[in-house]
Amino acid sequence: MKWIILLSLWSFMALAQTPMVFMRESTAGKHVILRQGTTETPLTSGKMWHLYPDITPDGQWVVWVEGPNDRDLSVVLYNTRTRARERWNTGRKGMTLHPRFTKNGQQIFFSTPERGGNKIVSFSPANSRTRLMGLESDGTKVYRISPDLVPHDGQGFFPRPSADGTFVIFQRNTLFNKEIVEYNRTTKQTRVLADGMSPALSLDETWVLFTSKVQGSWDVWLINRITGDSVALTNDPQDEMAPTFTALNNVAFASNREKKFQLYHLVDGEWQRLVKSDGDDSAPMFAGEAQWQQSLKTPLPFPARLNFGSVQHAGKIYICGGQLESMATNHLQVYDPALGRWTELTPRPTAAHSFPLVAFGQFLYAFSGTIDRYDTESHSWVTLGTMSGSSSSLTAVTIDHLVYLLGSGNTEVTIFDLRTEKMTLAPWRLPLRRGFSAIEHKNQIILVGGSHQVSMIDPLSGHSRELASLPFAIAHPSIEVLGDDLLVLGGMIGEEARSSVYALSFSKNTWRHTGRFLSEPKGLARVVPYEGGLAILGGRLGSEVTATTFETFR
Repeated sequence: MKWIILLSLWSFMALAQTPMVFMRESTAGKHVILRQGTTETPLTSGKMWHLYPDITPDGQWVVWVEGPNDRDLSVVLYNTRTRARERWNTGRKGMTLHPRFTKNGQQIFFSTPERGGNKIVSFSPANSRTRLMGLESDGTKVYRISPDLVPHDGQGFFPRPSADGTFVIFQRNTLFNKEIVEYNRTTKQTRVLADGMSPALSLDETWVLFTSKVQGSWDVWLINRITGDSVALTNDPQDEMAPTFTALNNVAFASNREKKFQLYHLVDGEWQRLVKSDGDDSAPMFAGEAQWQQSLKTPLPFPARLNFGSVQHAGKIYICGGQLESMATNHLQVYDPALGRWTELTPRPTAAHSFPLVAFGQFLYAFSGTIDRYDTESHSWVTLGTMSGSSSSLTAVTIDHLVYLLGSGNTEVTIFDLRTEKMTLAPWRLPLRRGFSAIEHKNQIILVGGSHQVSMIDPLSGHSRELASLPFAIAHPSIEVLGDDLLVLGGMIGEEARSSVYALSFSKNTWRHTGRFLSEPKGLARVVPYEGGLAILGGRLGSEVTATTFETFR
């Protein structure tokens, strides 16, 4: 609970820089406001109704519903950088409401009139721009869509999809009740979480906010969607409505405790004003940390596989080997940013998976069973020898000319000297740990995952000290250091893949959710430095699904 509602002074300042959109009703009409810091920018004007905005985690797109009245509303997309507008119509007039992005920004869920009343539907703008119907006088592009229906009884409002849209939380109205329900699009199962209205899903997808009228007024409640534990966060004689989570995973809402609806958030359990205005402000929604840039590159080449070796060398990315179902492969492929494509190179002599690939000089070194060296100039392989001890599921950390080979579930540490090409055994041992990832930072080894622990190890003495623990135990995350931040991207919690991007500030030794997400939930993805940031390659989407995505984060 403390992780959700506690804000430090630093986090309060960070929140002030996070883009926020909300709805303001005043004498000027019903409009959408974008706020960053203390600067407010109206995104809409005129006599039309503009309701229920949302914003993508990168702050680039805002969505709302717009129309002359509550019986003729359609979905509008607005690009905050280009100011381009798009209108999306289903061909059915009515009370279209509550558009919400998935946190990867790829889909929009909303409530729209269907047979039997309003239902929850979704669509992908990127996949739906082929049906351009025309242009409005202000340049707005108009599209016709046939959205996907979320099957449910009763009427549906206030959808809150998971990061990739696998499941959605929404308000279901039946003849006698208003319920908070979860629908899983994979299992096609529905379950009731609570009685109430207007749900919101936390960034880690564990907690759900909603409003419930228990003591004569609407208060904000919090429920754990896994355990079902719930607690009231407000207890006020006036009404608290439209709760949501900020980019820092804290609680914000609208309340009319001062006669007009105004926006607040919880700081150490106390209310603090987010915005003060003469109008009625409601429905706040937050972007993530806007400084990060994400993009998708050319997908990984055939065959799709897990647990390949990867390394960046001379600006190019190499991937080698990997696991294809129950078989190991020996493919070696390279991505050249100048060409924007993958090229097949000379296969490794040994088929293997779950091994590290290291670059030094003109050579690449692969460590698994045998030590194989690839010459990037002659495109030839040489086997240097065999490895002693366990060589399964190895991770490599390179410090100067020494490669520290760390094995999952193995306490021995082997050191390979890139100058002499000789192996030695480190005079110290790792604590027994599985499912971790490792990286170098300031000539130290950092282990992340396999538990809550984040350990920093001196490679000379083996002395270890603990950094701030992760908010949860995670296995096989992608990790990299950018500036003052140690980034943890995705990973596995049990058999469930995650897409959240967390950051540990080295200077503050504190974790935060960046409010940003990978394009899809995945663990076991490989990560390498790339063009001032990092590249996240492949990974495991589910028990039998392998990712082929190549995405960048910087």
